[in-house]
Amino acid sequence: MARLFVGLEATVPELRRYGVVLLGDQQAADELVRDCLIRALPRLHGFGGPANARIWLFATLHALSVTRLQQKRPRRSRPCSCAAESEASMTDVAAALRRLPLEQRSVLFLVSIADLSYQEVGEVLRIPAGSAISLLSAAREQLRLIMRDQELPASARAG
Repeated sequence: MARLFVGLEATVPELRRYGVVLLGDQQAADELVRDCLIRALPRLHGFGGPANARIWLFATLHALSVTRLQQKRPRRSRPCSCAAESEASMTDVAAALRRLPLEQRSVLFLVSIADLSYQEVGEVLRIPAGSAISLLSAAREQLRLIMRDQELPASARAG
């Protein structure tokens, strides 16, 4: 059990970063992580080891964030791409990441930052591993296009 607590403690910074990726706000992310940990503590005895607990924590955090986002805004299938948003200049990668759809942003973070396998990402997001691979590829391509557009003058972006 002590090993699980150490594993849990080591995962908290990653959970906080993932919370920011999901919600875009540090304070909201901290609240999300707190709620996730409150759910996790009574269930720690049921995990086979720190790796299983880590996957469960990411899955719980993701599920909680989806619920919060659905409660906050009206449902729509794709992010808004207003003309003003298209014209906005982006100055850093974090801003470009925020433009990715949530599912792409999630997969990109879980694979690149949290270092989860495609199978583990599938468990967290409740999708097949193949879908995780496809989403990661789409996220990378979309991010490349966003970053390329940042470098173009506004006149070249419009056409």
